[in-house]
Amino acid sequence: MRNLLHANLYRLGRSLIFWGLLLFNAVYAVIDARMGNSQFLSFTTNTGLVSAVLISFYVGADYSDGTIRNKLASGHRRGDVYLANLLAVLSAMLALNAVFLGGALLAGNSRMNFSELSLELVLSMLVASVGMTAAYCAVFTCVSTVCTRKAVAVLICAVGVLFLSQTSVGIDSALSIPEYYTIPMMMESGEEEYVWTLHPLYVSGVQRTMYQFLLDILPTGQAVQFRCIRPVGELWKLTGYSAALTTGVASLGLFLFRRKDLK
Repeated sequence: MRNLLHANLYRLGRSLIFWGLLLFNAVYAVIDARMGNSQFLSFTTNTGLVSAVLISFYVGADYSDGTIRNKLASGHRRGDVYLANLLAVLSAMLALNAVFLGGALLAGNSRMNFSELSLELVLSMLVASVGMTAAYCAVFTCVSTVCTRKAVAVLICAVGVLFLSQTSVGIDSALSIPEYYTIPMMMESGEEEYVWTLHPLYVSGVQRTMYQFLLDILPTGQAVQFRCIRPVGELWKLTGYSAALTTGVASLGLFLFRRKDLK
């Protein structure tokens, strides 16, 4: 599998899409930082769409160029081919994220004040972001491998991540509604007082538990949560969800690929 991985990384290094996304991340990071909008994990906002485009085009090219058949004809096992693709795109995405983070730091983003963050918190945030990126890569590699038509794979991945991103924002907004809020009420004395009352849109019970689970396990939901600094315990919980999702989806993709007819 080492040779396959080296060949994949070499092909990525010659990919115009990869270099285009690298330039996009660098420029966007600098502009975002100069505008004062960037946070430490701001790159996670773009990770979903960037990975959807990169992976669907990269893996799809294996089918359109006939590369995947050549790999199998050369005696490589399907499992090695699949995992080499997954590791290659994960490496590429980590590089893209590093460029974004580095660009924001070099631009002198004043909101990235590391003196206020502990080393444990910074490391936990970085590990959680790697886990989220791995989950994205696992999902899009699975979709792009199962779907042999590159155009269809690109459409599914791009539209899917946009839909899930909006869904995650909606879930986060619903969970942010307070249980109680104050309303003005006229008392018998004629004075106006504010009274606490139950919010009619507050999500509770099983529904709240399910909403929180979806927000935690979906990489788009994690990206929404990374907009604010999270406690270390929550970050490790999100990392655990990412590891479970990555393992599950990668196993499913490998299972489907081994049974896929490539003739």
